[in-house]
Amino acid sequence: MQKRLLLSIISCLFLVSCAIKHPDNKDGLIKLKSVTTAAQNNNQSDDPVYIDGDSWHSVDDPASVTIDGNIWDDMQDYLMLPDYSSRKDVAAQIHWYKEHQSYLNRIIKHAAPYLYYIFQQTKKKNLPAELSLLPIIESEYNPFEYSKVGAVGLWQMMPGTASGLGLKIDWWYDGRRDIIASTNVALDYLTYLNDFFTHNWLLAIAAYDSGNGTVQRAIEHNKHLGLPTSFWDLKLPHETKSYLPKLLALSAIVRDPSAYGINLQPVNDAPYLAKVDIDSQINLDQAAKLASIPVKTLRTLNPGFRRWATDPNGPFYLLMPVNHANTFKKNLIDLPKSKRVTWQRHTVQSGETLISIAHKYHTNSNTIKLVNHLSSSIIHTKQQLLIPNKVQAGFLTEMHALRASVAENRIPGPHRVECMVNPGDTLWTVAKRYNVSVREICFWNNLNKHKNVKPGKKLLIWAPTYTYKIAIPYVYHTVKSGDSLSTIAHKFGSTVTKIKSANNLKNNLLHLGQKLKVPVKNHYKYVKTYHHGKPLQHFYYQVQTGDTLSTIADRFDVTSKDLKRWNHIKKYIHPKQSLVIYKHNMIIHTVRKGELLGTIALTYHVSVNKLKQWNKLQNSQIFPGQKLYIFRK
Repeated sequence: MQKRLLLSIISCLFLVSCAIKHPDNKDGLIKLKSVTTAAQNNNQSDDPVYIDGDSWHSVDDPASVTIDGNIWDDMQDYLMLPDYSSRKDVAAQIHWYKEHQSYLNRIIKHAAPYLYYIFQQTKKKNLPAELSLLPIIESEYNPFEYSKVGAVGLWQMMPGTASGLGLKIDWWYDGRRDIIASTNVALDYLTYLNDFFTHNWLLAIAAYDSGNGTVQRAIEHNKHLGLPTSFWDLKLPHETKSYLPKLLALSAIVRDPSAYGINLQPVNDAPYLAKVDIDSQINLDQAAKLASIPVKTLRTLNPGFRRWATDPNGPFYLLMPVNHANTFKKNLIDLPKSKRVTWQRHTVQSGETLISIAHKYHTNSNTIKLVNHLSSSIIHTKQQLLIPNKVQAGFLTEMHALRASVAENRIPGPHRVECMVNPGDTLWTVAKRYNVSVREICFWNNLNKHKNVKPGKKLLIWAPTYTYKIAIPYVYHTVKSGDSLSTIAHKFGSTVTKIKSANNLKNNLLHLGQKLKVPVKNHYKYVKTYHHGKPLQHFYYQVQTGDTLSTIADRFDVTSKDLKRWNHIKKYIHPKQSLVIYKHNMIIHTVRKGELLGTIALTYHVSVNKLKQWNKLQNSQIFPGQKLYIFRK
């Protein structure tokens, strides 16, 4: 303790001379006094705020950061949970950590950029320091981690839980991955759970893993049988029963690592990152250049932003290494807001489609639709579209090198839907439509279930996904050495006659590398839909005079590449040709009495024109019992 006190005194004296850190700070949000002449001359008062610990990717020389002791020494004084190291299951976890020192080293390296801030938040809220170790169990301190059910971020939050607790999730930004936002929400939620279970942290932490309903039911079950209701006596899911011992084992190790022969790699007990207000949207590659750091570093420290730029609607801040904050701030001041994100305005010309426009600007049609708030792919001549500049290829390469970019749009779990309330809708009818509960809708949207919702109101729905098995009528096979029509037919359970017919073969001759369409039976693939309606497996479209792959793809919201792949097309299509089109998210809607084409379009968030196109309707007249094909995004 004397050594630590001496280090503290020395650090405080050093900090006074350097004006780096205020010694009375309790929450990790520490003001930095500007050291740049430009900032002083401009009388800027909104200086960056330091908030985190050490560097994950070693983006800076550790010597450039003020050494203020080892965070593990500081954390020992704030551990509040009882010592359960003598319990068999906790001891087993301690032994596992001891046998896997390299694992601990790797996790501590992951945790280093964020640990100081999270630990400071537990101190500020008077919570057990053990909670700052929870992300080790949840995500291995990887903010890009996601589970097979859709939990995301350091704290592995499900989207519905996050929305109900106030975290923003949209196309641009996922608050579950934002270090500041997710930590504050997670700690507040854990505080709520602790209160819910009458200040029993073991039950609260167990409930964070499996849900308070699961823990409460286990308690009621034991009460009914006259059994004890401590965590150790409850019948809980296997994962939860091992979840808490893992945390308690880490607590025991932090309390006295030498007792177990474990070496905890030191992490600076001092701020490492700066939080800088940016006031407007900015391209991430441009921000990285302004700060003189690699894009990968900026992306790693700001995982909440899902795209090539920050969210145009906020939050308006970036985190960056402390010794780059003033450089960034100075350069940002000199850059007008109008130049922080480059947009191009495009006037739609006759014959253009979203796909052709996207190809012209090296982007994709979904991006253009989202940026311009288009509900469908229908565009009109002379219509003005904003096209975002998707920056240099080098930046995109670095983006794709990160694990998170692989899952930007494919994170498993519930599907985000914005539902427009129609006349006559109630919370119950909306809940039934999306196969969720009224209670969930109220939680996600902060509503009172006893009050009616007004038509026109948008509701956030996290609709569950369903997996369906869809039959595949044919597969593709590339001819290899030794192949013959007979062996290929035998391999796929087809016939030589069917293969020849499907490929317009005049004889049995094949050549290496030749691609064959092979009709098959009992072949399936699994697709997902978030709607409760049963999806259509596939349908056939007959090419009309004047059709192109692009216009057909645009009509049915697929891609030309998919059309080519599904139909084994190399270059051209011809009138009366039959094309197979797979629409995994097609819904067959049966018209009910009193329904209009317009109300059906509103229900499924599509346009009336699209409904007419898909169903070959000459006008808006429909009748009860009529089947309508609807393609959902």
